[in-house]
Amino acid sequence: MKLKTRTYRNNRSSYMLWFLLFIIIFISNDTLTFGTNEDSKYIIFKYVVYFLLTFFLLIKPNIKILTLKSSLYLYLIIISIFLTSLLHLDFRGGYVYQIWIILLAFLIAKSLSIEEFSVIFNRYIFILSIISILVFIVANSFDWLLDYFTVHVNTAGVEFANLYIAAVYKGVGLIRNTSIFREPGVFGIYLLLGIIFELFYSAKINKKHIFIFLIALFTTFSTAAFIILFLVIIGYLFKRDKMNFIKNKSTIIFFVAIVIVILSSYPETYLRIFSKLDSESVSYGNLTARVASIVVNFYIFVSNPVVGCGLSNYGDLFTTYSIQHFGIPLKASGQATNSFMSIFATYGFLYGSILICSFMGLIRKFSKNIFIQIILFLSLMMMFSNEDMRYSLLFYTLIFFGLKFTPKIIQQQTQPVSQAVK
Repeated sequence: MKLKTRTYRNNRSSYMLWFLLFIIIFISNDTLTFGTNEDSKYIIFKYVVYFLLTFFLLIKPNIKILTLKSSLYLYLIIISIFLTSLLHLDFRGGYVYQIWIILLAFLIAKSLSIEEFSVIFNRYIFILSIISILVFIVANSFDWLLDYFTVHVNTAGVEFANLYIAAVYKGVGLIRNTSIFREPGVFGIYLLLGIIFELFYSAKINKKHIFIFLIALFTTFSTAAFIILFLVIIGYLFKRDKMNFIKNKSTIIFFVAIVIVILSSYPETYLRIFSKLDSESVSYGNLTARVASIVVNFYIFVSNPVVGCGLSNYGDLFTTYSIQHFGIPLKASGQATNSFMSIFATYGFLYGSILICSFMGLIRKFSKNIFIQIILFLSLMMMFSNEDMRYSLLFYTLIFFGLKFTPKIIQQQTQPVSQAVK
């Protein structure tokens, strides 16, 4: 009987792990359906799911939120947000939602290990990548088929065909692979994270995952994603594998060579990806916004280093400083893409420095090699500086993995991770 009870609990816990990752990836601020959808029904549904999940995790007997050692950083972040709101006499609902997302991410990070997270995350992204590639091909070759699917509008007023397991923007000219996410760059973050998990964390590299991730990444046409990808590959080439050293390196080099050949053979494809770097291109404004997200946020932070400028002041200050330093009025709502610098500017030094420390802790879980740690730290910083992820469950779950003192798994592990998540 005891054996059957243990097996039942393990299976139930396994389903819970998959469910948690499903929420993080699919019902997320990072998606088109539940993040930037103008239809409020989907946003309300997300809130209901988050509320039920928060309640469920809070009542779990093995989630001890009041344990000082493991919860210290959570308290410090919440105190920082509270002080920003109080000292600026700014009591917007955005503060409550920010704290809610942080608390939920903390509970999720306390409920599973990064080993389990990485395995299930990559399986989900692998499936999404295959679907997205097929949808990308259909959208470019048989776009009339998209007329048979539901059309929604995002908060910027742009229509998209919603297949729910993928989405395609309509009437935007160049079709890029967004999968289920609100921007191709956001999908690029998920793909790059999957690649990092495979190359630096998996006991054995799944080449099918790497191959599909690279194809999907290529179809996003994300300039930043390609730059970060090459940085990640450089780090991997310095990794000392005890087994399959030459074989794995040769495979990666082969993939890189294929990408270089394709970009060299098809100049139009090269321009699609790297047009943002050309000052004569219409896409050059995107690069300006990326730079402004660093410079403008830095000046806002310097002016308000202790508790930041607050949510209500942030939008106006971002526009004012962008005019002052770049001569153009940029909007924080769509052009403040640097997650880290936005948090420094909005909430001040304490909150921002905790995030930096968390990523320093996270990369130590991937490698003990200092050079590789530097490469991975730069890669992760660039990834989350390319898109605004301040309300992303994925972003904060990774943060609490980096701050985690003692991994705490839903079940008491009696089997390998690879078996637990099957």
